[in-house]
Amino acid sequence: MKTIHLAIATLVGIVLALWWAVMPPRFAPPQGGSVAEQRLLQCPANSYLKGKLCVCGAGTRWTGAACTR
Repeated sequence: MKTIHLAIATLVGIVLALWWAVMPPRFAPPQGGSVAEQRLLQCPANSYLKGKLCVCGAGTRWTGAACTR
């Protein structure tokens, strides 16, 4: 009888280990994102990141792909 319990416990442990290896834990941070989101995080040198958008400094505005006066 102890042998059967040991075999079942071993089988359950193997199944749980395989499940953990296949399914990532729920607390893992999300990986990557869309290409559009990643491009928004790369701002020109004369601007700064505010949230997920590039923002021009005081006295400047967007012209094309950069901030100008």
